[in-house]
Amino acid sequence: MKSAGCMHGRVQSETTFTGRKIVAPDYPYAPFNEDGTENTRWKNLVEMLTELVVDESRPADERGRAAEILKYYAEYVKHASEHHRPEACQEEIESDIRLAEASGEFDVGRMWFKPDDVWFQTATAKDGTTQQVVVSKKYHGPQAHQS
Repeated sequence: MKSAGCMHGRVQSETTFTGRKIVAPDYPYAPFNEDGTENTRWKNLVEMLTELVVDESRPADERGRAAEILKYYAEYVKHASEHHRPEACQEEIESDIRLAEASGEFDVGRMWFKPDDVWFQTATAKDGTTQQVVVSKKYHGPQAHQS
């Protein structure tokens, strides 16, 4: 399956990959078991992808895709943790980091399960710092604004 790829060096790329099955009896990384119950082997998708990356029984392109997504997640959370907040107390900073982790996990889900609808935009903060963010390609990509 072809997809708009994860940001690799901040450039959209085409990546071939397998996986991303929601329910599959033969796929240990599916988020749901065959009976429809949640697969509780991992506490979240980030943890699952972290394990998938080192699972040598999985195809290299699938592991590579997972690694690219995790790299985005790590950069996203790092940006929040290093963002300069001169007037914020430690509690506010920790809250911002937890929010970045949750938002990043949402992005990871979109990137893993709906890669054809992933578009990266640059968000600029009030202080001028920038960060790449995941948005819906359908609603925010270049074709979304064509008549």
